[in-house]
Amino acid sequence: MNCPKCGSDKLKFKAWKKNKRRQYHCKNCNSYVVIDAIDEEKELQKEDGIRTEERDGNKVVEYKGKVPKSPDQLLKDAGIDLEKWIIDKPTIKSWTVTLKIDGKIEQVVNYYVAVPLRPKYPIKQDLPQIQPLQITVKPSKAKVNGTKVDYCLFFGDSHIGFLKDLATNELTPFHHREALSQILNLASDLQPSHIVILGDMLDLPEWSDKYLVRPEFYFTTQPALIELGWILGKLRASCPNAKIDFMKGNHTIRIDKMVIRHLLPLYNVASVDQLNNPPVTSVEFLLDFKGLDIKFYGYPKESAWVNNIEFVHGTIARQGNTAYEMLKDSCNSKVFGHIHRKEIQYKTINDCGNRREIWAASAGCTCWTDGRVPSNSARDNWQIGAGLIDLNNPYPRLLPLDKLIRIDGKEFESWDYVEELGDETHYKF
Repeated sequence: MNCPKCGSDKLKFKAWKKNKRRQYHCKNCNSYVVIDAIDEEKELQKEDGIRTEERDGNKVVEYKGKVPKSPDQLLKDAGIDLEKWIIDKPTIKSWTVTLKIDGKIEQVVNYYVAVPLRPKYPIKQDLPQIQPLQITVKPSKAKVNGTKVDYCLFFGDSHIGFLKDLATNELTPFHHREALSQILNLASDLQPSHIVILGDMLDLPEWSDKYLVRPEFYFTTQPALIELGWILGKLRASCPNAKIDFMKGNHTIRIDKMVIRHLLPLYNVASVDQLNNPPVTSVEFLLDFKGLDIKFYGYPKESAWVNNIEFVHGTIARQGNTAYEMLKDSCNSKVFGHIHRKEIQYKTINDCGNRREIWAASAGCTCWTDGRVPSNSARDNWQIGAGLIDLNNPYPRLLPLDKLIRIDGKEFESWDYVEELGDETHYKF
């Protein structure tokens, strides 16, 4: 007996219904069907059936009927040649059905036998032939517009300062002049609309009250200020229309700490002819930021913004995962300094149903990495570099600042600016 809905023979008796009808549950389609007694009688009067089915090169011989058959008898009746086939595990089932036939209650036994077979020898398969592709490809035409590249150049952590030879007064710089000359090259050639200086441009070792101040650090603040002022002046002269932002940094506040702790009468003292200007002991005043049209940002709470990108000096330093920490609770991209390492980390956030990417990047430093900069370790994991962002496609590029660098098909060669620095500042370096 088969299910009238799916044709399966996996029917199980459930209950008697009115008018001598029986309800069955089909295990194949999970439906409940009602079959008349006369339909059951017709099913029983059908001839016993043998069916052979091919399955992936194998065969299954099935039998269902009222006469019991052994697997061997079934295979013989089905005409199976056992010289070509191997018998797997046969399935034999029987069940009793109580029916009313011709007014009499009878018990009818049904039998089911299934014999799986697999070939003794491999069967040749006709596989589809694979032909080599023949495709004619025309060169694609790039879609290019004439939009001018709008650059943002960022760098920091030069730690401009010196180690002074007490015998000869020779100054050994902490800052990497070749790297800084490449900054001047890039600014002059690329003409960025924004230049962001990420802080700690001055080292100020003689102003520290946390670490031991060696005699070789004394009387080096003035030449450090002169060289930084010259670099900032070069940037402004090369990029007269650029917006220049200058972050303060944790080294720059050493002057503030020294004044507050040891020279309190000088705190917030301004020039009498410039009372509205910053105090005379501030970096803004000493470097003439007003005259250079440079915007100054305090440390640690203030940050600069360029096209929804936040620029900070930074207050944390992790070994290899500072960029990840910067992104933890952020909803915008960030550029930071402080760690002297090149790092970049990306993150995808869900912003009101819109998924977007943000990132955090550090371009490294522009000071020497050979241990001459005063620090807690003589073998710091520092890298020299700067960063560049095309503001029309705001993803960062971390740049090397080697003797010769190549950017967008152009070569930039570093130069020793000491002689020019001395001539233009009238200071002997």
